[in-house]
Amino acid sequence: MPCPDEASAPPAHHRLARSWPQYRWWKPLLGLVLSAVIYAVGGLVLMIAVLLSPLIRDSDAEFPATLDVYDPWGFTLIFGTIALMLPALLLGFRLAGCRPVGLLSSVAGRLRWTMMARCLVPAVVVTAGMAAVSAWAQLGEGAADGAAGPVADAAAGLRARP
Repeated sequence: MPCPDEASAPPAHHRLARSWPQYRWWKPLLGLVLSAVIYAVGGLVLMIAVLLSPLIRDSDAEFPATLDVYDPWGFTLIFGTIALMLPALLLGFRLAGCRPVGLLSSVAGRLRWTMMARCLVPAVVVTAGMAAVSAWAQLGEGAADGAAGPVADAAAGLRARP
């Protein structure tokens, strides 16, 4: 049986980024630097907008000393900076001329929707389980008859240890 021609074989997955004709060694580095700059500027703009917005609307408001996840502005800032990462990365690599940008998400060069759908089911199950345990623990803490429930009792026992 003849061996397949190496010129017609697709490149190995770790060499895919170098398979397009306009590849230069410095383009991924430039894309990384541009992504970091875009992320830093976007994060700074988001931080200024989120931290100054309550102060602009209410002149008696104080500048927050810490970020609280339960505060809507703190939540927006914390999760907004996380959500800013992917667009900054895609835009930085697009501006640097790194093509195809789809190789950032998969070696297939595109987002694999079937794999994402398969991973969605376990992610939803784990998230729902964590939410249920959290709700159960909070219900136990608020019990009126003094019986706090097993999760709150365990947490109280851990806090009582010297």
